[in-house]
Amino acid sequence: LSWEQFSFEGVATEFTQEEWECLNPAQR
Repeated sequence: LSWEQFSFEGVATEFTQEEWECLNPAQR
């Protein structure tokens, strides 16, 4: 699975938008 697919299936549901925004630049 690519990071985008994985994020939508698992991480996106567990992380809040605030945490997601913090991880976005870090994962890129």
